[in-house]
Amino acid sequence: MSKWSEFHARHNERNFTPVFNAQLEALIDDEEATAPERAWAWVMRTSWGNHSDHCVGTKGETLTQADYARKIGVHRREVNPTFQEFGRRNYVQFKGREIHPVDDPTFADSSLIVGNGGDKHAQGKGSFSNFFSEVWATQHPTEFAEYQEHDRRRKEISLAALTEWKKRKKELSETGETNQAQSPKREGQPVRNGSDSSAKTGTTSERRIYRSKQENVKEGPPSSSFSKQVREALEHHGTTDDDVIQQLIKACRMNAPDCTADEICHFIAEKAKLINRRTSNPAGFLLTIVPKCFAGESFRTFRAKAARKPQAQTVQPISDEEYTETLEGLLARQPQHIQASEWRETLRKLKEKTPAAKTATAGGTT
Repeated sequence: MSKWSEFHARHNERNFTPVFNAQLEALIDDEEATAPERAWAWVMRTSWGNHSDHCVGTKGETLTQADYARKIGVHRREVNPTFQEFGRRNYVQFKGREIHPVDDPTFADSSLIVGNGGDKHAQGKGSFSNFFSEVWATQHPTEFAEYQEHDRRRKEISLAALTEWKKRKKELSETGETNQAQSPKREGQPVRNGSDSSAKTGTTSERRIYRSKQENVKEGPPSSSFSKQVREALEHHGTTDDDVIQQLIKACRMNAPDCTADEICHFIAEKAKLINRRTSNPAGFLLTIVPKCFAGESFRTFRAKAARKPQAQTVQPISDEEYTETLEGLLARQPQHIQASEWRETLRKLKEKTPAAKTATAGGTT
């Protein structure tokens, strides 16, 4: 018996709706989706999507809330309320650290977890769905008809929203392919492997851009000026650690070998806007989230827009006053942080550079 057959048999061969893994993975990575939507997609993908009764990894290891938090680049305590709400509403049940999605949330019974004594109560006349559709509906026909009408209307609205979302996604995808449509193929130009398809290697203009920048892509560590620019961007968020800087650059290059220091600094500034008082490790957060910006269609779209409006991608340097305010805020929230001494030293140097300090110094020497 196959793994799928065994899984289906454990769930009493219930009817189900297949969902493509790629759709769930896209929802997990969609920063515009709500927290419950992303978390639920992760639960589905890592449990039933792996033919497992609870959330597991590719090697069968148990996955927990902490694993999901690392996946989306946040602290575990930020995702815990969402999972607790799933538990309260009986969408999932917890067995130790294991997260088990429930086959039928309308019947609140721990027997719905496979391995906890079966789920025979969810079938036949004992289920809520059976009572609702066959007993309650007969006794309350007016209310049941109203329920059906609301349900029909809800489905219509969901379908309309889904249609608009697909249209928007298609427009964004076409934006990233503008160069392909505007770059005519040169006659007599050799085609590698006898194919003129750019599906795997990118558009003609994209390949030209990559070749023109390839000389700047090095196997070894980045140049000192490259590292210095990234360091200056990270300094504003409380870190000057060389290891963190090198790890960040390496992770970004894994997704986009020809990425530039300007692009890394741009995404550092963008993602830093998500840092708040609950972010215990700003540097770790940026190290996790920034490299993801260089992967997939969204990065190609970003570059296409940058080519049309390069001035819009210019990173504005932060002023000394803003930097001072940022460091004071970090020290106020995390006075015992491992980098607190660095922050205090930088803050001291900044205050020495202020006009008031210079004026006082000039007045003392006159």
